[in-house]
Amino acid sequence: MQRTVILFIAIILMACQNESADSTSSQNDTDSTKTQNEQPKEIEFINEFTDQRTDRTYDLHTQHVDAYWFLQDLVSDKDADIVVNDDLGMTQLYTWDEAKKACPDGWIIPSDEDFRSIMSDFADGADEGSDNTHEAFEGLQNVYQMNLLPRGFYVKRADSNSDEPEAVGEGEFAYYWTSTEDQDNPSKAFALRVDFKGKRTYLQSYNKSGKGSCRCIQYIK
Repeated sequence: MQRTVILFIAIILMACQNESADSTSSQNDTDSTKTQNEQPKEIEFINEFTDQRTDRTYDLHTQHVDAYWFLQDLVSDKDADIVVNDDLGMTQLYTWDEAKKACPDGWIIPSDEDFRSIMSDFADGADEGSDNTHEAFEGLQNVYQMNLLPRGFYVKRADSNSDEPEAVGEGEFAYYWTSTEDQDNPSKAFALRVDFKGKRTYLQSYNKSGKGSCRCIQYIK
């Protein structure tokens, strides 16, 4: 009788162990399947964007993975006061307040940190006086092919009798607005200054009432 009880207990213990092993194996298979199903999806980059307001199509920069960048200057209104159109391409010039509202829905003008981030792919330091402004220029213009255009900066000159803004540095410089105000001078905001003769690019603050170029970005989620 004692042997029968012991044998019966042994059979029950073996059955429990097998059931536990099967349960563990089943759970592992479920976890493995779940992990495979939850693999992050690869980002599908787009290469161009068409602004429905003007039917103008912009090529997009996708190598800097934080955001899409327009590779052409923004033109939100072809009939605006200052639009330059020549063999280099088309550019509309904006005051800072205009630039902040000019991008299509879902797009914004970059901040100073956005410009610093993309230039840091080639060089640290993005402010005037930095030793790396040449590397930043070469990287943006020639490696990333940003197609920056020397449209100058349109301002009302104090020594002019005209009330119309006049181009300063046209053919030699570009000024691309950022969304970042100058905290030390509320009448100014930062722009990316591109020196085509010296082949340098850096951030500097300018009067908001002046008219500069504009690019748009969209953060990649």
